[in-house]
Amino acid sequence: MKFSLRQIAATTGCLLMASQLLAEPKRPECIAPASPGGGFDLTCKLVQSALINEKILTTPMRVTYMP
Repeated sequence: MKFSLRQIAATTGCLLMASQLLAEPKRPECIAPASPGGGFDLTCKLVQSALINEKILTTPMRVTYMP
């Protein structure tokens, strides 16, 4: 069986991307560039609940405020 360099490169690229997609961050974090209680805070909390409801994340996401 003869493989071309293009086929080998495409296969290697797909395998590398697939492994990154399967990796879940140990400590997911949402950075809110404002004070707690604002629009960014609400957005981070809504994203967190959506990701947990869809079972994309298994651990709660930490919210970091940087006003």
